[in-house]
Amino acid sequence: MALWGRDDNLASAGTVSLAWDATAKNNAGAWVVTNSGSNFASSDVGKILRFGIRGAGGTYFGDAAVDTFISATKVTIASTSGLSNVSISSTDYYKSELPQSSTLDHGWSNKHDTVAAYKQIAISETTAVTSIGGTNLSFRYHLVTPKLEVGTLGKDSIYEGGSNKVIAGLGTGTVTAQLTSGVGSDRIYVNTADLPGIGAGGSTEVVASVGGASGKQPINAVESNYVGLGGTISTAINAGDTLVFHSPHLVSIAGTVSATLAAGTELNLQRIQGGYDSQVYGISTTTSQTYDGDAGKYRTSGAGWVGVTTYIDCHGKLRVKSETLVAIGGATGITTGANGILYPSYVA
Repeated sequence: MALWGRDDNLASAGTVSLAWDATAKNNAGAWVVTNSGSNFASSDVGKILRFGIRGAGGTYFGDAAVDTFISATKVTIASTSGLSNVSISSTDYYKSELPQSSTLDHGWSNKHDTVAAYKQIAISETTAVTSIGGTNLSFRYHLVTPKLEVGTLGKDSIYEGGSNKVIAGLGTGTVTAQLTSGVGSDRIYVNTADLPGIGAGGSTEVVASVGGASGKQPINAVESNYVGLGGTISTAINAGDTLVFHSPHLVSIAGTVSATLAAGTELNLQRIQGGYDSQVYGISTTTSQTYDGDAGKYRTSGAGWVGVTTYIDCHGKLRVKSETLVAIGGATGITTGANGILYPSYVA
């Protein structure tokens, strides 16, 4: 019985089940896996059963090597070291010729996988009032350590009202024009209460993006229903147009606050972290040519059976580490396809 093969695209008909208690063991004390049909064969001995579905929306339970063939509906597995500590009921599965040793290796056991989750990274406080339903806040985000970011995998957010409100802009906030301002006007009519902390002078500006035209104008006056500009607009602003304001403490969120936040309200700033995931992949010659030397996160160092570990670090960045377990390249390499787990299948 070979310790590994070249095929990561084996057909796997039916579903499989494995109870996580004594009922799953036979008289010899071996763990018994059952198939919903008659889809096991004696040639499966030594192959790897990969329980569950990888990728978005699926649940993956891990890998185990087939030890003995009992019947077309039952086989035993050599160990449960590579499986999550839960019962497996009527789940889809993959079949592979990846190295048997990987199912016994602590480093590649899926029982250690964790789901990425929000964690507090800092505390700040508002410098102005944000009314209930508001989408813009004012706080000294530039003083926050670690540095807040927009659009990262960590999805930096403000935890408020029992949920995370993802930060959409730092130093910017969007509002809707309340009235029309014609060409040559030096006023823009907005509800300035929706722009907490905004003031005249300094680096406070508005960007009027209308009809494809975009230009910054400094603000020299702030009233309850309009802002005065340090110049005039060359393109008309219509009621309902979206305007982007720039101000040193302005922060916009993808969502709305559930209650009015007074000045001095403590803000719980959070970031997604963790999501430890380890997986052995069959990297075909074609896949290797795609990712070898690639500057992206999923670059590889050759074809074969490769162990890949992913997690999100404290800075909200996806980290990917790989280890070649068996190098198999050349014209043939590893056979991959729709029946196997294609690389990459990032789960966090």
